[in-house]
Amino acid sequence: MHYESEQLATVGAMRITYTGAALDQHDYDVWMHMVHRAREHGMGPKVLFTLRSFLDDLSWDKSGKSMSRLRMIFDRLFGATVVIEMGKHRFQGHLVDAISYSADVTDEKYYFRLSPEMAMFFAEENIAYVTIEDRKNVRGMLAKWLHAYIVADKSSQPVS
Repeated sequence: MHYESEQLATVGAMRITYTGAALDQHDYDVWMHMVHRAREHGMGPKVLFTLRSFLDDLSWDKSGKSMSRLRMIFDRLFGATVVIEMGKHRFQGHLVDAISYSADVTDEKYYFRLSPEMAMFFAEENIAYVTIEDRKNVRGMLAKWLHAYIVADKSSQPVS
């Protein structure tokens, strides 16, 4: 499924629209781990990693199938365009600004860079970051979605 300028959310005066492939909870796990790694590097410079290290962090096996799935997720995230409008202000950008790699004898070395403008929306004070460790303990796609929603929604009522 592909979305074209699909309105995803309206929160107060802010409106968010999306263009790109439909994303799922695996995409979310990868995206939030990229945000986490980018935070460690200052949210602007390129971040170096290997596919194996990324798979380790996500607790995915290191099979060719998992590596292929991770590469496909990178492609979807790179192709995702988000528009955030708030009053007279408008931001349009990709979730991931750039992804590059070089083949190595032992492992593929990847680099990614998040758009600095997009990254500001994911500063620690602006988003409740769900750690990959927390996400690994939640089983099932619906449960992962619900967990992320409850943690991220600062206005939600207590849930037990």
